[in-house]
Amino acid sequence: MPAIAKSRYTYIDAGASAQVFNCVIYPTHIYDLPLLGIDLLSFGKNKIWVFLDFQPLFRDEAYIAKYI
Repeated sequence: MPAIAKSRYTYIDAGASAQVFNCVIYPTHIYDLPLLGIDLLSFGKNKIWVFLDFQPLFRDEAYIAKYI
């Protein structure tokens, strides 16, 4: 069974002034892994931002007590 259930990619091109790439990776439910979000933002040639974001897979009390 693959580790990745699905992934979503978004790319926005506003020319030389701004470009945005967003990716969210959803793990297969049998793995105890968080969702992974990645954002790459470019504003002109001199400003590039990179964001990584992990979100819990579940929000029940047992999961929160174990990981948060």
